[in-house]
Amino acid sequence: MDEQVIFALSEEQSKKLSIWKEAINTIYGVYGSYTYSFRPTTYGTVVSVESDLVPDRILDLTNVDNK
Repeated sequence: MDEQVIFALSEEQSKKLSIWKEAINTIYGVYGSYTYSFRPTTYGTVVSVESDLVPDRILDLTNVDNK
Protein backbone atom coordinates (compact mmCIF):
# COMPACT_ATOMS: atom_id res chain seq x y z
CA MET A 1 0.00 0.00 0.00
CA ASP A 2 1.38 3.41 -0.99
CA GLU A 3 1.21 6.13 1.62
CA GLN A 4 1.18 9.70 0.37
CA VAL A 5 2.54 12.47 2.60
CA ILE A 6 2.10 16.05 1.46
CA PHE A 7 3.80 19.09 2.95
CA ALA A 8 2.87 22.62 1.93
CA LEU A 9 4.37 26.05 2.54
CA SER A 10 2.34 28.83 4.09
CA GLU A 11 1.90 32.10 2.20
CA GLU A 12 4.56 33.74 4.39
CA GLN A 13 7.00 30.88 3.81
CA SER A 14 6.37 31.02 0.05
CA LYS A 15 7.11 34.76 0.00
CA LYS A 16 10.41 34.28 1.87
CA LEU A 17 11.37 31.47 -0.50
CA SER A 18 10.59 33.60 -3.57
CA ILE A 19 12.73 36.47 -2.27
CA TRP A 20 15.62 34.07 -1.56
CA LYS A 21 15.37 32.44 -4.99
CA GLU A 22 15.29 35.84 -6.72
CA ALA A 23 18.41 36.90 -4.80
CA ILE A 24 20.21 33.75 -5.96
CA ASN A 25 19.10 34.40 -9.54
CA THR A 26 20.33 38.01 -9.32
CA ILE A 27 23.78 36.88 -8.14
CA TYR A 28 24.29 33.81 -10.34
CA GLY A 29 22.03 34.50 -13.32
CA VAL A 30 20.18 31.20 -12.81
CA TYR A 31 17.87 29.78 -10.18
CA GLY A 32 19.62 26.42 -9.80
CA SER A 33 18.19 23.35 -8.09
CA TYR A 34 16.71 23.14 -4.62
CA THR A 35 16.37 20.50 -1.94
CA TYR A 36 13.39 20.86 0.39
CA SER A 37 13.40 19.29 3.84
CA PHE A 38 10.29 18.87 6.01
CA ARG A 39 10.74 17.35 9.47
CA PRO A 40 7.62 17.07 11.63
CA THR A 41 8.16 17.57 15.37
CA THR A 42 5.83 17.87 18.34
CA TYR A 43 6.24 21.67 18.16
CA GLY A 44 5.64 22.09 14.42
CA THR A 45 7.40 21.27 11.18
CA VAL A 46 11.05 22.16 10.61
CA VAL A 47 11.26 23.43 7.03
CA SER A 48 14.52 24.17 5.24
CA VAL A 49 15.59 24.74 1.66
CA GLU A 50 19.08 24.26 0.22
CA SER A 51 20.32 25.57 -3.14
CA ASP A 52 22.95 23.74 -5.18
CA LEU A 53 24.47 27.16 -5.98
CA VAL A 54 24.97 28.16 -2.33
CA PRO A 55 25.16 24.90 -0.36
CA ASP A 56 26.67 26.66 2.66
CA ARG A 57 23.51 28.77 3.04
CA ILE A 58 20.36 26.97 4.12
CA LEU A 59 17.09 28.90 4.17
CA ASP A 60 15.17 28.15 7.36
CA LEU A 61 11.42 28.49 6.81
CA THR A 62 10.45 26.91 10.11
CA ASN A 63 7.31 28.31 11.71
CA VAL A 64 6.80 26.57 15.06
CA ASP A 65 3.34 28.12 15.44
CA ASN A 66 2.23 26.44 12.21
CA LYS A 67 1.23 22.92 13.34
